[in-house]
Amino acid sequence: MPRGCRGPIMDMLHAVSDIVDFDYVPFGNANFILPECGDDIFCWTTTCSVANPPAECFKGKLACQHGEEECYGNLIETCAKNATAQNPLKYMPFVNCYEGEGDVSRANMEACAKKHNLDAADLQACAAGSRGQALIAKEARKTVIVPGRTTEAYVPMAWVATGAPTTGAPTTGAPTTGVPTTGAPPTGRPTTGRRRGCRQRGHRQRARRPPATLSLGRRAPARLRPGCPRPGCPPRPGRCCRTSGRC
Repeated sequence: MPRGCRGPIMDMLHAVSDIVDFDYVPFGNANFILPECGDDIFCWTTTCSVANPPAECFKGKLACQHGEEECYGNLIETCAKNATAQNPLKYMPFVNCYEGEGDVSRANMEACAKKHNLDAADLQACAAGSRGQALIAKEARKTVIVPGRTTEAYVPMAWVATGAPTTGAPTTGAPTTGVPTTGAPPTGRPTTGRRRGCRQRGHRQRARRPPATLSLGRRAPARLRPGCPRPGCPPRPGRCCRTSGRC
């Protein structure tokens, strides 16, 4: 995981984990080796992203972008997800520790497992056995259906699914960044037309009115109606005094 993502992801999980379905998929640019494809990730993706992929697509030996160490780290992290019942608030602190300095060795795994209350022996047994192979195959299935992986020009490493709940990665359209790319803007403002008072093309712009000024001088004395005495004097019977006075 990119180092710059770790802090913001944890901040997000602590803030809105009750309304966000977060799933960390430790697979990346990896693929299972097929006889007809070898370690060609684009061949594997094209072959295995169909509706009913061959059984060989998700079993056997893995090929990872950064070599055997990355494959081992992916298995360990997949097993950590399983050990914490897929709870990101529990497995992501381990992932951040494990990948903290780019050291995915067994020694670092054991140190981080101890720090975050995970059983290092169980993680190692999981990664080395059939349980880990079954778990990593599930992560591969989530990754292979991401749009764009069949072209060399674009191999997405992360995606965000927005809108209705999904069972994994979006199966149609390009991966989104959480912002709708079609339809009306999220604020509901119209996409065409002009606001009232806006000039048409070719017209000269109207001069803006100067801003109103507020005078902070003394308050002017109240105006008196005819026949009323000065302020402070009792009104004459039958006459109205001041604008708000009574007869």
